[in-house]
This record gives sequence, C-alpha cells and structure tokens, in this order.
Amino acid sequence: MPNDRAAFLLYDYNNLDSGTDEYSRTESDATSRQSIDRFFYGRDGDGAPVLNKDGAVYMQQLVHYITSTLFPSSGEWININTVGIDNPELLAQIANVEQGMASAISQTNFYHRMTEAVYNSLLYNKAIIEPQASSGLSFVVHDHETLVTSDLCDSYSNRAYSEKDVRAEELAREYKDLPMIITSMTPEEKASSTFTVLKCIVPNREPYVPEGYLNKRYKFANVTVLKGEHADILKPKAATTGYATFPIVSFAPYGKESLAELALPAAELANKYSKAMIDRADIAIHPPVAMSLETELRNGYSLEAGGLVPISPGEVEPKAISTTLDLNVSEKTIAQQQQMLRNIFKIDYIMRAQIANLSQFEYNQNRYNALAAIEPMIADLANKAIPAVLKRAHTLLKRVDKNYKKLASNLEPDFVFTHLNRQMGEAKKLAKLGHLGQLVTPFAQINPQSVVALDVDKVLTEAAKLSGHPELVRSEQDKQEIMQAQVAQQQQLQEQELETERMKAEGGEEA
Repeated sequence: MPNDRAAFLLYDYNNLDSGTDEYSRTESDATSRQSIDRFFYGRDGDGAPVLNKDGAVYMQQLVHYITSTLFPSSGEWININTVGIDNPELLAQIANVEQGMASAISQTNFYHRMTEAVYNSLLYNKAIIEPQASSGLSFVVHDHETLVTSDLCDSYSNRAYSEKDVRAEELAREYKDLPMIITSMTPEEKASSTFTVLKCIVPNREPYVPEGYLNKRYKFANVTVLKGEHADILKPKAATTGYATFPIVSFAPYGKESLAELALPAAELANKYSKAMIDRADIAIHPPVAMSLETELRNGYSLEAGGLVPISPGEVEPKAISTTLDLNVSEKTIAQQQQMLRNIFKIDYIMRAQIANLSQFEYNQNRYNALAAIEPMIADLANKAIPAVLKRAHTLLKRVDKNYKKLASNLEPDFVFTHLNRQMGEAKKLAKLGHLGQLVTPFAQINPQSVVALDVDKVLTEAAKLSGHPELVRSEQDKQEIMQAQVAQQQQLQEQELETERMKAEGGEEA
C-alpha cells in the first residue's frame, strides 16, 4: 500500500491529468491529435497524402505573425515595471538589466522555442515551456501529453507532474531505502527491469512535502514517487535542491477548443475536395477503356497519350467509357473551405496589415485590426506566461552569467509584458492622426490659413513619437532658439523694407 504522502501526490496528479484539457489520453482524442498533426504539423501518421496544405500554411503565417509581432529580436518587448519608482539610479539600473536580459536571451534558443510553443498552443490549446540553465541559459518546450501542469495564476500553489519509465539499476544508483522488490534483484534483473516513477514539482509545504523537507528559501520542491503496488516517495542519495520560482510555464489561447481543432473539418474537406478534383481530372484525361478480350490478351498496345492499339480484322475497336458521375466539386467549393480556414487563422487581417502602399490611416487601422484579432489568442501568453518566463530566466541568469549578476545585483524586478498593448495603442492613435490628416488636407488646400485652427506642432510631435522616431522631435530649448531666430530674421527684413522706403522717399524729395 502506498504511504499517505505518495497517495496524496498520485491523487493530485490523476486529478490534474483527467481535467487539464480536451486532449486527455482517450482513443477519440488520440485520433483527433493524429488528424491535427497530419493537417497542421506535417506529420502524416496514416500514410495518406495531404494534397491541400492550406491549413498548415495559414497556421504557419499566423504563428510567424504572432511571434514576430510579440518578440522582435531587438528585445524591446522585455520590460520591468517602474510604476512608483522615481529614483534615477534605480531607473538606470532597471534599463541596464532590461538591455542585459535582451542580450542574454538573444544568445539562447528562446525565439525558436517560443515559436514552437505558440504552435503548440494553437494546435493543442496548451503550450509548456521551461527555462533551464547548466552552462548557460536555454529553453525547452514540453509536450502537454507527457507533462501535466496545474495552470494556476496563483504561483504559490502551482504543480507539475510527469511520468517516466526508469530502469531498476538507475533507481538503485540514485535513490536509497528502496523497496525490497528492487533491492533483492540481481544485477541482470536490475538492468532489464523498469519501473514507472512520477516526477513532481510541488510547493515546498504541507501537504505536498513534510515540514523541513527543503530550506524555506526554496518555494518549490522536486519529489519522485514510485508508482505501482509499492508506491512510495523515493529518497535521493545526493542532497536535493528546490526552486525559488516555479520552473514550468504553461499558457493557452482563448476558447474551449484549439484553433487547429476548429479548423480541422474545413482542412479535411479541402483535402478531400482537392483529391476528388485530381481524381476526376485523371478520369477525364485517362478514361477507362473497353476493349475486346482478344485485344487485351495480345497485350501489344499502349493506352498512354499517342499510344497505339493494333486490332485484327473483325475485332471490336477500343472505346472510352464515358461516365456521368458528377461529384459537384469545383475550385469554388475548395475556395469556400479555404476561406473558412483563412477566417479561423485571421489571414485576411494579417495580409492587409502587411500592405504598405496605403494611406497612413488605412495602414495603421489595418495594423490595429490585426493586433486586435490576435489579442484574445495570446492574452494568457502576454499577461501570465511571458512575465513568468522572464522572472525564471532572471533567476537562472544571476546564477550562470557573471555579467548579468553584476547588473542585477540586489534587484528582484517585476517583469511585465506591455509590448502588444503599446503597439495597439500606437497603431490606433496613428490611425486617428492619419484620418485627421485626410480630413484636413482638402480644406487646407482651399484656405491655407485654416490650418491655424490646429496645433500642427503638437500633431507632428505626437506622430513622430508614435511612429518610433522620438529623436526627430526637437527639445523645447531648440524650438525656442529657432523661433527667436525666425523672429529676429523677420524683424531684420522689416527694418530693411522700412529703410528702402525711407531712401525712396528722400530721393523723391531731393528731386
């Protein structure tokens, strides 16, 4: 019988595993996942060719738009919350830490792994990413079928469980006080026998682990449970350490079903229709042929284009068998399924956002619409996952990177992800400014003096900042100097005009 602690952890694991997502390990779900992999991930499990791959193409376009929009390689998306901080030295340190984090992450596999994680979230409605560090920082994306997480916003109670089959000899090498069923084995039996263990990352507190299991500075503990008839918590021979921050980060897009599952019916139909079109074209180009038995037995003919079928006198001439089968399939029916896929994956929004030769109003409005369309899909990623990933990366970098540790000494920052909202705000404001420009232009052409009603300087300043060119905005001192120079120049011109008029007047009097 398992002890109470092991039984509790196994119960918690089974509870999470049964209700985590739509893809629990049932036969129907396995079929669903296989279909999703086939149509959207290029994995063909049953050997049937996927003739129409528009679903996979659209999925890739959406994923790349999300990752390129959210995570530009410049690292400007990495931000630390500075609300309420007015200490110039601390603000300078925060700016340096942001730059240091951006530089460190650019040298890892983060951007590649985050693209993979976004794929998983849209394919299976869940993604799991883990920052790790040995000689350096790296990122691992886990399959949600092999790693079960609690998905809680409360970081104090997060848990993660994964099953693993381990050889008995490995258990004997790493753990002590093992059950007799293992210790009584011969070396040959230990090499050939395997046991299932449950790897657990749980809060460092009751009821998950006993009081004093780890130092209190660790918020989470690493526990291994032996499953089966002799279920028990295994005791490692080496000293164990825990985690200061939860090491596993998971996120999901909105909705009960994944985007790929919603698109699966249209993707399957588009593929079937494409196959039917090809089959029908083959019948039209190479129709079945009826010929006499004598001709067929001679086997001296070719039904390929330009081929010959010799016949003897009196033999029935070969004739194509016409078919009246109408599958009612056309390019239009395929296009209807493709449009459904385009709608699900927001392709039209993305394509319009990438058209540059438009007015500023249209360009920025399209950009805002595309960002607003993807926002619900990535809300969990932006609001919860990315700050947690950065927090964990910060902790690991302080351990493995001396330069970063020096930058971030005595700083425990609160990471926030504002890059998406910032872009949406900029696009919306620029669209309004562009619209204002379109409205004002015809009136300014009729009466240039009407522009005086607007604070053009303020409009241009705002547009320069929002468009990413704040360096073009002159300081108040520069503007004052330019205005004073303009006033002085205007006064000089007026004085010259007055002097000219005076000289003309004096010349007329002398005459």
